[in-house]
Amino acid sequence: MTSSLNELASTGTGLASLAWRAGSENVDYTEHVAAVPREAGLPDVDLTALRQIIDKAMELFPDDRAASDAWLAPRFHAALRLTRREAARRGLWRYLAMVEFSDYVRWRWGPGSSARNIDKPPTPERFHGEPNRQALGRLWWGAEQFRDGPDYAPVELAFTNQDLMNNLARMDIGHHRPTVQAAVKVLCPKDAD
Repeated sequence: MTSSLNELASTGTGLASLAWRAGSENVDYTEHVAAVPREAGLPDVDLTALRQIIDKAMELFPDDRAASDAWLAPRFHAALRLTRREAARRGLWRYLAMVEFSDYVRWRWGPGSSARNIDKPPTPERFHGEPNRQALGRLWWGAEQFRDGPDYAPVELAFTNQDLMNNLARMDIGHHRPTVQAAVKVLCPKDAD
């Protein structure tokens, strides 16, 4: 038996109005959601565990939302066991950010955050943009690239330096695991004070 993941079709992004991004309007995305079967033998995706992790991050980092990335990325990645093929499906990230965890996206990138437009709701790219800009995809892919097997310490180091994350994630070399891991070792040494 195969389990499934949900995806939000790109047609659903047109419903993400400014009012919805601000959290003052509800949208029913149901007709734009489709299940995508997983490969046989893969476990079900536990959205309850993801919800608990995200809620804990919002609780732990109310005053420094950017700092939540270093704590959240490894835990989010470990809880959301995807193949790289599955993670490459942008509809999955749209679904997670727009249907399941839009409150997190608003919290992390909306008013009061360290984002550039601190008085405005999150930009559309945080809900359904490129993987290096999309709120949840950037956490998962960052953890996927920076982890060293089961060791997530390099992920935490990488996410403490937002410039490193943002620059490497948008460049082609950011897809080469040995390069990004070397960058963390050089640019974020563990023994630096």
